[in-house]
Amino acid sequence: MKTIVGLYDNMDDAEEAITDLVQAGFDRADISLMAADRWAEEVDGATGHTGTIGDADGATMTGTAPTTDAPPTNGEQMVSDVTTGAVTGGVVGGLAGVLLGLGVLAIPGFGPVLAAGPLVAGLAGAGIGAAVGGLVGALVSWGVPQDEAELYAESVRRGSILVGVKTEDERAQQAVNVMNNHGPVDVQRRSEYWRASGWTGYDPNAAAWAKNDIEVDRQRYNSYLDYSAYSPAFRDHYQTAYGMSGRDYTYYDPAYRFGYTLAGDQRYDNYNTWDEVEADARRTWESGENAAQGAWDDFKDAVRRGWEEVKDTLDMEADYADFETGYRQHYQTTYGTSGRDYDWYGPAYRYGYNLASDERWDEYETWDELETEARRDWESRANDGLGGAWDDFKDAIRRGWEDVKDAFDAEDDYVSFSPSFRDHWQTNYGTGSRDYDTYDPAYRYGYNLAIDERYDNYSTWNELESDAQRGWNDFAGSVDGTWEEFKDAVRHAWEDVRDALDLEDDYAGREPRYREHYETLYRNNLRDYSWYEPAYRHGYIMGMDERYDEFDTWEQAEAQAREDWEAGDFAGNSTWDEIKEAVRQGWDSVREALDDDDDMIPPATTGTGIYRATNG
Repeated sequence: MKTIVGLYDNMDDAEEAITDLVQAGFDRADISLMAADRWAEEVDGATGHTGTIGDADGATMTGTAPTTDAPPTNGEQMVSDVTTGAVTGGVVGGLAGVLLGLGVLAIPGFGPVLAAGPLVAGLAGAGIGAAVGGLVGALVSWGVPQDEAELYAESVRRGSILVGVKTEDERAQQAVNVMNNHGPVDVQRRSEYWRASGWTGYDPNAAAWAKNDIEVDRQRYNSYLDYSAYSPAFRDHYQTAYGMSGRDYTYYDPAYRFGYTLAGDQRYDNYNTWDEVEADARRTWESGENAAQGAWDDFKDAVRRGWEEVKDTLDMEADYADFETGYRQHYQTTYGTSGRDYDWYGPAYRYGYNLASDERWDEYETWDELETEARRDWESRANDGLGGAWDDFKDAIRRGWEDVKDAFDAEDDYVSFSPSFRDHWQTNYGTGSRDYDTYDPAYRYGYNLAIDERYDNYSTWNELESDAQRGWNDFAGSVDGTWEEFKDAVRHAWEDVRDALDLEDDYAGREPRYREHYETLYRNNLRDYSWYEPAYRHGYIMGMDERYDEFDTWEQAEAQAREDWEAGDFAGNSTWDEIKEAVRQGWDSVREALDDDDDMIPPATTGTGIYRATNG
């Protein structure tokens, strides 16, 4: 038999863990709960049923047990001296209907304790008056090592809720998985915080914490936990920037912590770069207790690193929040009837989001390419609070990854239009007092309109404008200016992207010809079509490019075509002689159509847009 113990910081999580254990087939007679102070006070005040554990010379319980004419069924009642004082009714959610012998124990010197299950019998049988000491003894007798039992007991003293289950060896991992689904406390990490805060070890005579003390300590722990997450990055920076200074990391730690604090201070929320915030940061440093650390110039690089690390994380968190609306909609569609709430799947959506942001996976273009590696990584993270059955979470992970990947692709595509947008700004707004960044939201809005399926049926700006104007205020937010001031930028972006999309449709119509050419000329080269596709596309774009209008034949155009190809992104993958026939085929396909009927070809866009080749 194995003993599985978990700690939770709120009763909802503990209750859900217990309910899931029972639903998974674990015997409720083998499940225990212990919670101190705040939870017990709520139950005691609501029920009035209280038991008492006596002093060290013996354990006794007094009180009035609820009466019933029905005899107890097997396993549904603890031994008589433990069940006295049992709580019944709808207390603490639905726990009373799940756990056996749920009761409130009034413990001298400690206060009320909510308890149920075999641990209650162990606590009463231990004969130890102090509840924490009794809990340690009960846990040890239940198979928990002494040092771990003391950490669990200290956690209960500080307001956590202990849930434990005794089960067969072969079901132990199942119990761990069930309990991990509900966010248990990392007791090892939390005990590191206790020690950093001056805790020297378990004291069986220490009283349970009051509610206010618990809340303050939780806030401090969250701050400690958050700062400690950045410590590896700060230490790496220290090694690079100060490792040869002759001073150890602790000398600079206050500066990293100061930068960390600046990033979380609302007074500095409007600063986006270090150059903007530095003057205020220096003033605050030199006017506060940190001035005693030393001169600003000695520490500013550490302060900057602290600020930038946290600022980047906060920006990413804000970015994740932008995606979460879509994730919640996906949850409703995919998992809404699963009986699990969104929070249960939240780590999977976030994991997918992180995959898309991780440079290690940049080479993967499709989910089919990525899935095997993603699964291997996910299943290796069980000890990080992730893990769980891949098939239960993979759709959420995929959605998390694809949404961000699509956004990155769209951003890359938007950047490819920027030269055209900047040219338009220079021509239309360059002599004004506003810089390009002022108009960038308008160009971005026009870009978004062009790729939004809701507006696919609009062929001209005159058809679209009224709907575009209605949506502008919601998109623009705090942009200072009227629709009339920005609409030309919106229109230019929309028309640029629509032209590019029309071109993409035209290119797709020609692609069967390119594939047929590939089959005839390159099939035996052991390279697939995707290797040659950028060359066909390059030739197609040449055919649409006004710079080539003066060339009537391929022989005239080839030198310029080669120069442009070798200046591009894909020249390093091939020699000109390897791909020039594909380029020529792309050129010929457009030139022939232009010669047949100029009106068949949509007007060329001045931006490269989605014509930036992605294969090869």
